[in-house]
Amino acid sequence: PAGASTPANGPASTPATKAVVTAAPPSPIAGKKDPCSYVTVAEVQATTGKTISGAPHQANDFLCEYPTSDSGTVNIQVSYPFKQADWEAAAKRNAGGAPVAIAGVGDEAYAISFGVTALKGVNSVSVEVFPTAGAAPGNAQAIALATLVISKL
Repeated sequence: PAGASTPANGPASTPATKAVVTAAPPSPIAGKKDPCSYVTVAEVQATTGKTISGAPHQANDFLCEYPTSDSGTVNIQVSYPFKQADWEAAAKRNAGGAPVAIAGVGDEAYAISFGVTALKGVNSVSVEVFPTAGAAPGNAQAIALATLVISKL
């Protein structure tokens, strides 16, 4: 046909339509889907002072529960990607409207009942340690464990 080119060894060619294929962006914490994979039982015990009494349990895609010998739990939740607006709304909601900032944990952090929630990049890490007799929100054990988890993201 007029206007089509014919290679010496084949049929006439027509301009190709290119399909644009975009891969999903890599996860901020690629390869780390199991929330129980960030720290070992020994690390949980060392940072919290709690004796872990059973195997960690992945409660859902984001939450790992470590049962303790005092009938409590240590919970680690890792969520991503987390948008700044969602972070700010969660901080207000989870802290009763007035989040108490905790310095030195991730990019920013605030106290929650029995623990701490921190933001590192687009990753949110929450750690709760209970029971913690007489401990205030943002207790030292939860802060130590959250800092360790963040270092492994």
